[in-house]
Parts: sequence; C-alpha cells; structure tokens
Amino acid sequence: MVEGFSPADFNKLPSYILSVGALGTAAYGLVESVGKTLFLGTWFGRRIGLPYAGYGKVHALVKVLKPALLIAYGKDFEQLLWQQYRAARAAGDAPTMLRQGVRLALPFMAQDAATDIVKAIGGLDEQRVTTFVTALLKEKTSGSEDLSEDEISDGQALAGRFATVLDARVKAAFDAAEEIYQSQVRSWAALAALTCSLGYWAFEAQGTMSQLFIYVAAGLIAAPLAPVAKDIASSLSDSTAALGSLIPRRK
Repeated sequence: MVEGFSPADFNKLPSYILSVGALGTAAYGLVESVGKTLFLGTWFGRRIGLPYAGYGKVHALVKVLKPALLIAYGKDFEQLLWQQYRAARAAGDAPTMLRQGVRLALPFMAQDAATDIVKAIGGLDEQRVTTFVTALLKEKTSGSEDLSEDEISDGQALAGRFATVLDARVKAAFDAAEEIYQSQVRSWAALAALTCSLGYWAFEAQGTMSQLFIYVAAGLIAAPLAPVAKDIASSLSDSTAALGSLIPRRK
C-alpha cells in the first residue's frame, strides 16, 4: 500500500486516501455485522457490551418511570426494553414503549404515585400537576359525565402539555444514548482497522520496522477518514490536475 510513495508524488495521494478510507469502511461494516455479539454479560444489574452501549442514559429515565411501567407491562418490563433497545435503539420500538407505558398506566395509579410521575417528568407547576392528575383519575373512576366543561378543557390542555414534555424527555434520553453508542462504534471500528492494518503489515506486506509507523497511522485514521475519503480524494485529484496544468512539463 505504501511502497513507492514519495512526498512529491501527489498523483498517488488520492489512491492512498481511498485505500485507507476503504479500510475504515470495512472496519465499520465488521463492527456493525458482529456488534450484537459483543455482549460481555450483566454486572450489578447492568448489561455490558456494544449492543447496550448508551443504555445507562435510558435507564436513568426508566428509574423515574418505573412505577408506571410496572403497571403497564409487569415486572419483566426491563427485559422487554433491553431487547427492543438491542434491536434498534431509538429507531425501534423502545421509545414508544416508554411513552405509551406511562400514558396507559397513569389512570390506573394511586393519586400520590401518579403525581410523583408527573412531577418527575416536569413541565407543570404544582397546581397544574394536581389539576391534571385529579381530572385524569376522576375521569377513570367516574367517567367524563362528572367533569365540568372547564375541568375537561383544562385536563385536555394539560394532558397535551404533559405528553409533549414526556416525548421530549424520552427523545433526549435516546439521543444521548445514541451518541454514546456511535462513539463506541467508532472506537471498535478504529481498533478493527488498526488490527487489519497491522495484520497486513506483518503477514502480507512483510514490511520493515521503518514502515510500521505508516501502517499504524493508516489504521488509526482509517475509521475517521472513511466517511469523507471520497470527497478528499476527489478534491485532491482536481487540485492536482489544476496545478499540473499550470506547471510546464519538462522536455
């Protein structure tokens, strides 16, 4: 990959960049294809491994919503959530499971427990929390016939506000989790690219120790370079062609 490279040989530089970028793309593909198998076990109630990277951010919200989720899904609700998170994280059904679980459970909760959930989600002051929870539970036990028009109107407005805040909290938790997951994917991809690069140096290229630094550098930058390798190579090719047209050729 690096034989014959000269700092003055800019015409070959785009092909080197494409080669390193292809290594990074392959490393990402390797991590994504086997990533769900990188599960190291459950320690202190937390699942460790790439499939569950970032789940701690979701779990912090789950602890707040636990009383509602227990009513909605039963005691094994977190097993369901783990599987849904592992399957597709924010792109799957896990966020919907949290949102719908809270909405389904609130009318069936005791007033104090429901009040604690609504307060923890935030977005409503003390008076509105009491108004919302009272209207919600009264509608469940007595039906909407016992509610005045003002109570129905206020309850609907506060329910919409609560749902919006709940959606925002769930989305924020999964966005933070996704950021951690992608960071770990990049780390694993960098490790995979470095391993492949060193393996090529040792077994295929039969490189010298003086070339080791080049292969290490290629492995380390392969993953970060992968998304932009084609653009950089194309820009360098255009720049080289333009520069070549300005420099007269030797006879």
